[in-house]
Amino acid sequence: MKSKFWLALEIIAGIILIALLVQFAKRKIEDKNYLIQQEMLKGSIQSVETTSIKDVSAPVANRLEERNNMAVQEVEKLRNEHPSIIAVIQIPGTNVLYPIVQGEDNQFYLDHDKDGHYHPFGEVFLDSRNTPDFKDTNSIIYGHNIRSAKTIFNELLQYEDQEYFDAHRAIYLYTQNGFREYKVVSVFKANPDESYREIDFDEGGYKNFVEKYFDLSTVKGDLPVSESMITLSTCFNNEYRMVIQAVEITSQD
Repeated sequence: MKSKFWLALEIIAGIILIALLVQFAKRKIEDKNYLIQQEMLKGSIQSVETTSIKDVSAPVANRLEERNNMAVQEVEKLRNEHPSIIAVIQIPGTNVLYPIVQGEDNQFYLDHDKDGHYHPFGEVFLDSRNTPDFKDTNSIIYGHNIRSAKTIFNELLQYEDQEYFDAHRAIYLYTQNGFREYKVVSVFKANPDESYREIDFDEGGYKNFVEKYFDLSTVKGDLPVSESMITLSTCFNNEYRMVIQAVEITSQD
């Protein structure tokens, strides 16, 4: 006959196991619901890329104005439901189509969703030092690399492949002020304390900054002349970040 001690130990172990299983199941359900909500949100975003301009024969300036208006309308529609959203990021040809939020610091949205609820996936968010109109010289955008669900910025790791880089160089931002288009120019791994997160530059500093990381890039392409850029940053592992830099380009419409 088992002693009372061992019986009590088995009961405690059983209770702990059940609690862990319940917690695991709860986490899986929360993750599934989160992904469902993200997909629903994606479905509500009308892509400027796929939405046809009403009059393709109109002057370029008119078409650009229409595209800007469409972007503003999409963001405003989302902000009516989720006021924390300041923009939307899209990488054509990928699954990256997410709202962007911004907090008072760079910690809150690491583990909270756009409605302020705790979730370990967090949100895609703009650096708290940046202005929400994306008019800074370098706007920094963060997002988790969710390997288990292959979501958020997980797909950015594929940019190390030259063919993938060549096929996915366009990045679109839908902002409260209009549509912005960027071209990926640099892909590299960096220590979190590396200076790639600078947002202010002295005269000539921006050009040197862009060229520095262009030279460090593990994949190669052209480097258009630009006056501003965005930097996407996600975890590669515990020590390094995967960094994607894209310069703002003049529309070719």
